[in-house]
Amino acid sequence: GINLSGSVAIADNFYISGIYRKADLRAENIFFGSEIRGETDFDYRNLNFGYHRSLNANNDLIAEIGYEYNKFDTQFFVDDVLDSQSESSYGNYRVAIGLRTNLTDKLETLAKLGLKESNGGYFDVRPTIELGVVYKINPNWAMNFDTKMDSFGISRYGLGVRAYFGTEKDSSSTRPSPSDAEFSYTYVQVGISGFERIYD
Repeated sequence: GINLSGSVAIADNFYISGIYRKADLRAENIFFGSEIRGETDFDYRNLNFGYHRSLNANNDLIAEIGYEYNKFDTQFFVDDVLDSQSESSYGNYRVAIGLRTNLTDKLETLAKLGLKESNGGYFDVRPTIELGVVYKINPNWAMNFDTKMDSFGISRYGLGVRAYFGTEKDSSSTRPSPSDAEFSYTYVQVGISGFERIYD
């Protein structure tokens, strides 16, 4: 599937981030001589409000609260004839805390531990882990790989290109205050995603 994500710094220590993903999923099999095919259009949207604070020159602590919306449009075909279709959607809240780290002047990592409502709530809360690696081509462009997993295993992985609109400072500089960030929290990213599982 395709995805578009981004982040905007709105104050010294705060940012808003969002994600849009779309995937067209298909599965088929032969059952008693008939071809059974299922097709699902999947839309995912996520909006977060985040806080970041410097721990040292190469590490930022981040905390987020957000809302996710999932929509599924599914059709089932028997021998290429539409048999049934359904549409469903649900939303859930999530919170996360993580660490953004500059390993070198070219390589950055992100690790987040989160809690989210599972499958539209139902009073079920599930832990999640999100991991990311960013390779900085130059101060304005980077490549990104990320993955998400929970108690059932890996659910998603993605690869993207990121453009920064608030370049980082020279890594040799020191921070006079926690709000004097080494990291840019304003960027746009376009990429592709693979899904091991779309229902969380």
